[in-house]
Amino acid sequence: MKKNKIRKKIIEIRKGLDSKTVDSNSRKILKKLFRMEEFRRAKKVMFYSSFGNEVSTEKMIEKSLKLKKQVFLPKILKGKIVPVQIENLKELVLGKFGILEPKVTMECRLRPADFDVIIVPGVAFDKNCNRIGFGKGYFDRFLKTQKAKKIGLAHSFQIVKKIPAGKFDVPMDLVITEKNIFRKARIEAHE
Repeated sequence: MKKNKIRKKIIEIRKGLDSKTVDSNSRKILKKLFRMEEFRRAKKVMFYSSFGNEVSTEKMIEKSLKLKKQVFLPKILKGKIVPVQIENLKELVLGKFGILEPKVTMECRLRPADFDVIIVPGVAFDKNCNRIGFGKGYFDRFLKTQKAKKIGLAHSFQIVKKIPAGKFDVPMDLVITEKNIFRKARIEAHE
């Protein structure tokens, strides 16, 4: 199946989710994420700002800040993702695509190795941790420069059989759903 067809189908399903399902799935995913050794050890974490029934990152961000992790969120500046450190969620404003982002415009200059973990949004993933985003390429261009552990978050219906990965696509190291954790090499079932 072509990327656009997968993207359209999954976005349609996601639009139909009720807030109870989003909250329930997000809580289960939060628990899995915060139990993972890679995440527990992480000092510098970049999250995405969730919207449109994506797995909610709000409580994850709040909990990370309470744990004294350095938390960064993406800001789109001049067609690129710029990670900006935040101290709390009140620092966010509505950005270019109707997504909350840091209101700070100072660029945060970090070397690629500075992040320990990057939490990545996606429209769809496959069991090999390939990803389809919204098609703008912002995250793929950004992720290409990063050495951090890349973790995708998704509702289980967002896992599709196979994603046609192109040369510019950056796969995740793992993808967490409310039911499973998919790593490049193996799948862990969790109920």
